[in-house]
Amino acid sequence: VTCSPRSASVDAPAMAAGAKAWDLMPLSLALVAGSFCSCFGLTYCLSIRDPAGDPQKVLHTVPFKTRLQAADKLLNAPFFLALAGLAARAAWQLRKDIDSR
Repeated sequence: VTCSPRSASVDAPAMAAGAKAWDLMPLSLALVAGSFCSCFGLTYCLSIRDPAGDPQKVLHTVPFKTRLQAADKLLNAPFFLALAGLAARAAWQLRKDIDSR
């Protein structure tokens, strides 16, 4: 199989864009990890109620597992809203035909 010069030039920008996306991967992972750590720190400021027993009872000593679950719940809404926004933006950018991209 031979590759014509035209197809090589068409694939070059796509390959460069893919390389740029991989360069942003450590930054993306650091952003998500930092967001989770900040949500975990925020759980120390919140009053956490007993999930298994009486929902009116505030826990004074909160287990680590319960703090992780609370941090996960705090991060879920903003994370998935941002993910949905990025997906909607990508779908909006792909609405035109392939020659206009």
